[in-house]
Amino acid sequence: MSEDQVRVGVVMMIFQEGKVLMEKRCSEYEDKKYWSFIAGGKKSAETVVDAAKREVREEVGAKFIPDDIVGLLDHKDRHGGDAWWTVTVFSGDIEGEVKQGLEPNKRESLEWFDMDNLPEPLHPTTRQALKTYSSEKLHSQL
Repeated sequence: MSEDQVRVGVVMMIFQEGKVLMEKRCSEYEDKKYWSFIAGGKKSAETVVDAAKREVREEVGAKFIPDDIVGLLDHKDRHGGDAWWTVTVFSGDIEGEVKQGLEPNKRESLEWFDMDNLPEPLHPTTRQALKTYSSEKLHSQL
């Protein structure tokens, strides 16, 4: 990838009954052993909202119902590439049950946590998302 390349990502903060859904990653490429919100990349022929819905369906097995954009993030590729990621952070709920094991090569488990008692270590993008979520600003440079 050249330095001019930008990837578009989505992060979903899924809330139910006062808890947020998190995944524990397990592969090296997926930043092994970090906890994170559900996340993924946008395909060229979809909107960021459609990408968020697809990623939740693929990774969780439920229908994502986004209700807000709670952050916009930018970060350099964490796997040594030259690309920069621009990420939209959504909050919302799901319809249906969380299904474990849909992508066993990427995640170890899916679990619900209280926002004031999140597991460690947190993925760097999740930390960025938490900062924008708890701020009145959608981006750290505003």
